[in-house]
Amino acid sequence: MANSKKTGVDYIRAIAASGSFLAASEVLHVTQPAISQYIGKIERENGIQLFNRNVRPVTLTAEGRYYLKVEEEIEELRKRRRRYFEDLGGDAAGELRIGTNQCRTSTVLSEVLGDYAKRCPGVTLKIIEGGMREMDRRMLAGELDFTITLEALLTPQMAYRSLLDENILIAFPPGDPMGERARKHKEEGGKGYLPFSFPEAENSQFILLNRGLKFHDYFDRLCEKYRVKPRVLMQTDSVTTVLELVTKGVGCGMVPDSLVHYRKPEPEPALYSLQHEFPTNRVVAAWNRDLYLTRAARIFIEMLAEKHRPLNTDPETGPKNERPA
Repeated sequence: MANSKKTGVDYIRAIAASGSFLAASEVLHVTQPAISQYIGKIERENGIQLFNRNVRPVTLTAEGRYYLKVEEEIEELRKRRRRYFEDLGGDAAGELRIGTNQCRTSTVLSEVLGDYAKRCPGVTLKIIEGGMREMDRRMLAGELDFTITLEALLTPQMAYRSLLDENILIAFPPGDPMGERARKHKEEGGKGYLPFSFPEAENSQFILLNRGLKFHDYFDRLCEKYRVKPRVLMQTDSVTTVLELVTKGVGCGMVPDSLVHYRKPEPEPALYSLQHEFPTNRVVAAWNRDLYLTRAARIFIEMLAEKHRPLNTDPETGPKNERPA
């Protein structure tokens, strides 16, 4: 008999992924006859064929793909219903799935994680890191409760709440001659950051984010605009690594001012503004306006908005683009 904890969606996914009923039975720890009987029952009841059995590996038919899609939607609806009824119980509980990237985890999220765990001990946090567009796609598909993303990436299907404004800095290692003006400006009590003329960095050694990431694109745009080509010493996937290597004297790099604000690197690098080159990025918490947002998620987002309010110039910090109640 099939394992009662497994659903039809689990069976169909396993067969499609492994390419055979036998392999699927081994993955799911059930017998092959049990899986075959279950799939056969679905096919007889609906008058369809879920799999092409005359090919190796077996593949889903058009009917099978449609059946799986609808079953996944039904499964998600059941999860949403369960989360709604859990919220009626009073205390926030269940699993909270947040999509973000490494930089946002170490700055935006880390500032409230400890307090949230104390306030909502019944919630299990699951933080998934990746590219912002991929995280937003998974959120819209119902795989994540909300994402930390940019206002510029929002779509009409997303409701959101602004968290903080973020500008781009160029950081030079402590003691680097290129940072002399910035250090003097700070010592004399100057406010904010001095604007930096990018052509002056032509002979500097840069630590970049890898190609395809936003800050790498910014660097390329500046190089093309001013027709300069500074040396790229190394590349990384993490902007926090860029900042750390700058403080160690390895080279200079482009970092968001929020990272400097929260990490407070020591020794402090010399910092210039590139705000005159690029628009301010508004960091937001975004969720699918068509899906139920749990109490656990709303509490977390409220805590984020309150924590980062000093860095937020948006006068309307409440939820936006939500469907009318």
